[in-house]
Amino acid sequence: MGAMPSHDQPKPLRRKMHTLTLTQPLTVGGSIGTLQPGEWLLSDQNSFELALMAERGSATLSQYDPWYDQECGTTLLVRSGAIGDLLFLTAAVRAYREAHEGIEVHLCCRKEHQSMFENTDLFDKLETYPLRKEDTRYANIVSLENIMELAHDTHATDAFATALGVTVDDYKPVYTVTDEEKSLAKNWITSNRPRVGIQLAASVKNRNYPLDLWAKVIFGLDDRGWEVFLFGHPGQIPEFAPNMKRTYIHNMSTEKLTFRESAALLSQCNAFVGVDSSLLHLCHALDVPAVGLFGAFSWQTRTAKAPLTHAITGDGECKNCRWHAKNGLHFPPMPCRQTQFCSVLASITPDRIVSKVDALKP
Repeated sequence: MGAMPSHDQPKPLRRKMHTLTLTQPLTVGGSIGTLQPGEWLLSDQNSFELALMAERGSATLSQYDPWYDQECGTTLLVRSGAIGDLLFLTAAVRAYREAHEGIEVHLCCRKEHQSMFENTDLFDKLETYPLRKEDTRYANIVSLENIMELAHDTHATDAFATALGVTVDDYKPVYTVTDEEKSLAKNWITSNRPRVGIQLAASVKNRNYPLDLWAKVIFGLDDRGWEVFLFGHPGQIPEFAPNMKRTYIHNMSTEKLTFRESAALLSQCNAFVGVDSSLLHLCHALDVPAVGLFGAFSWQTRTAKAPLTHAITGDGECKNCRWHAKNGLHFPPMPCRQTQFCSVLASITPDRIVSKVDALKP
């Protein structure tokens, strides 16, 4: 076992959580499924949301205050956010491990995101969010919920690092594509053209570039000699009409790729363009030159530390509104809530995007 950290090192930020006590099963859906009766440890926001979903009188909340003793041998980090958030976290965790040699680091995150840590040694164990309180025997629990969301002018990795009590020198996210994955990904390549990946949509609508403008980008890149791979979940990308289909444009959403399969194919691309979401931030880990489209959030808080990523920000009074989706509301109380698209992103012309991507051609 390595040397334990000295007492003068800063401690991680203490953030309170809540215990949700259920007397009846609660069906949540998604990866969580059904929570059985018992006590569950959750972030503040998630605990309140689930308590409201529960049948009246079947749920109670109590504050849970995790403590931290830096001489204990294991630290549990809790973050229920999406893949992009976890990618930013990885560089901070790497710095934390270097500063706390000999301490085991476990992560509690959503089950569907755990595959992204395969073939890395970043975490000694993965726990599934949420945790049963009775199964929790951790002395050190560091909640990383709402860290990025409240750090409006700070790079996301720096925000996580501050919460962990460390500083970061290497901002490159931790992710590994295996040789087997790369080999299988090459089966999707059909030409000797340079390859560009495109992620059209994020998990929240206020980060999405309009589909009609995306079409001009996609066809424009095809016209300039790129082989185009469109990434997305099934149903996220409309099927092209027969008269609009082209040989070198591939709608990968119909293939139902896993995240790891998408990452492997992305690793074989010469460039990428997309919205502020997971694959854009994965490009930093894979050394893939990228162009990111920004409207609601400042690019400096997301891609300033990624030297191969170029940001394009639209114009408008509400630029950098910092709106995080809340209770199903994907847009702030602005005109975009009625139009259901971000006018700042819509102000970015397709020609501007095509030119920026085409400049990355090998």
